[in-house]
Amino acid sequence: MVEVLISALLIFLALGGIMSMNVRSIHLLRTTHQATATSQMLQQRIESLRSKTWPEISNGAALARLISVPPESEREIADVDFVESLTVSVPDTMGQEQTSGPKLRLNRQHGHVQLLEDGDLGAERALLVSISLQWNDATRAQNRFLKSIVCRTGLTQTGIGGGVLGHPDSP
Repeated sequence: MVEVLISALLIFLALGGIMSMNVRSIHLLRTTHQATATSQMLQQRIESLRSKTWPEISNGAALARLISVPPESEREIADVDFVESLTVSVPDTMGQEQTSGPKLRLNRQHGHVQLLEDGDLGAERALLVSISLQWNDATRAQNRFLKSIVCRTGLTQTGIGGGVLGHPDSP
């Protein structure tokens, strides 16, 4: 009888360990899925902005209308309460955001877009677009971000549509 009780105890301990590993695996898979889906969402957002005309991405009201439409991959994270933040600014010569000057800042949460900072960027030749997604999973806050330079003249590699940061007259 004692051997049967000890055997049953060992079986229950083993089953408990298996269930614990299963819960951790499911959590890891969920976290990985969220990270992948948010990265894809950021990439789709950047690509959709690149396909728009210059007035649509250099004007706050037009940009708010654009980001009010969710990217296709957003349905992958429909159960996640996230905040999408978008900043459009003028890059310096190294491609970093200038500390001063006009910029556009927007947030989107629960499908509602809020224009936090508005400026006129229509005369600029290049814009630095920074997008981030923040959300909380079961254990901690998560954040994904992506930056890209969008030029008025298109691609800016040497020989394709201009020189450095969209300036055709640059060396």
